[in-house]
Amino acid sequence: MTLQDKMIGEHPSDGIFCNWTDCFDTTCTTTKRHRHIKENNVSREEAIQTTADWLITYHLSDAKKYMLENKRKILNKYDFQEYANSLHILPRTDKTKKGNFGEVILSQYLSQTSGVEV
Repeated sequence: MTLQDKMIGEHPSDGIFCNWTDCFDTTCTTTKRHRHIKENNVSREEAIQTTADWLITYHLSDAKKYMLENKRKILNKYDFQEYANSLHILPRTDKTKKGNFGEVILSQYLSQTSGVEV
């Protein structure tokens, strides 16, 4: 068992991270403990769909979806399409999109390896 396994848990032996990524725990030093995770391209399409679902779940709770649906109905009723389009629910800047994507992937990975719900 590696130090990384002790810290965050073993790389998943089934599921999306097992199918989509390969893992290599690097040699630890007193200041660095790294786990190298690399896409293996085997399950790319499954990974794309799964991460898309995670991103939607991460950004839109059921309560927020319900609220947005009600707003959409009201705005459509009064023909406020331009205003509706200006309501930016998901991130728009490239840097924010990439940061949120990494955060969601890491959160899901840590949840699966450590059993902690993030």
